[in-house]
Amino acid sequence: MPSQYIMVTPGSEVFEHYDQKRDCYEQLTNFMNLPTHGKICALYGLRRTGKTVMMEQCIAELPEEESAYLLCLNGCDMLEVRRVMEPLYAKGTRNFFIDEITAVTDFQKYGNVLSDYFSAKGAKVIIAGTDSLGIMLAEADILYDRIQMIHTSHVPYAEFSRLLGGKTL
Repeated sequence: MPSQYIMVTPGSEVFEHYDQKRDCYEQLTNFMNLPTHGKICALYGLRRTGKTVMMEQCIAELPEEESAYLLCLNGCDMLEVRRVMEPLYAKGTRNFFIDEITAVTDFQKYGNVLSDYFSAKGAKVIIAGTDSLGIMLAEADILYDRIQMIHTSHVPYAEFSRLLGGKTL
């Protein structure tokens, strides 16, 4: 059933191809390759620091029928997220990339459904959002010891230069 608050894109329709990867991308691939039963991964940081691009790059490296990108819009709640994810899981999706998770109104209260339900069933769940405080409050409470955090805001100059093909400011 379609949702007015969540846009779902199958893994086969990944957006753009980016050759260069952030230095912190390795942390994301480690999360995807290691057993992480009951844990989720959070990409957090300022706008325009590569969170969505990292998710797209990761989706491109996975079997397309097993991955889905979900974009949460304002007004969404965790019940709606779960309502969208359950049929996808039933059809074989095992890698969920949820962007703008902090737009979900009750994420800090019910976000543990991602770790306690979907991840516990074997799904990989990667969330991203610009509201670092919201993600950190969830980490300190309902997601305590159930989340791997990857901070994207810090971009060293050497990485910046490498990503831009050696160009300087």
